[in-house]
Amino acid sequence: MTLAIVELSAVVLLGLGLAGVLILFLSLRRDLRAHVLRQRAHWTEMRAQLQEEIQRPMLQHQALGQAPPSSAARASVPAAFNFNRRIQAHRLLRRGADAAHISTALRIPRCEADLLIRIYRLTSQIAPQRLEFSS
Repeated sequence: MTLAIVELSAVVLLGLGLAGVLILFLSLRRDLRAHVLRQRAHWTEMRAQLQEEIQRPMLQHQALGQAPPSSAARASVPAAFNFNRRIQAHRLLRRGADAAHISTALRIPRCEADLLIRIYRLTSQIAPQRLEFSS
């Protein structure tokens, strides 16, 4: 009789442990799904902002009555922007350089320097949000 009670209590404890693990797993799954949805909404918003920043020069050309740059003019820009140049542009921005100085120093078109500045400002707004989430 005593052995049966011990075995029964072991089975009950094992069942309770498994139920606890299942509850923890389901709550973790729910939290991760909510986090993924928040991140997806955040990145959708960021994509929309970047698209707006990319379209802004085209709209400015149209507002001034100028023809937007042709695809031949865009083809003259190197296909892969050198990563070192981006790092140098970020360093110059942190030191307070403007777009004209960056475009001259790195020998890139002014519109690229403007785009780098916009992207830098957008990403610098994201960085504090990442730090808040990780803490």
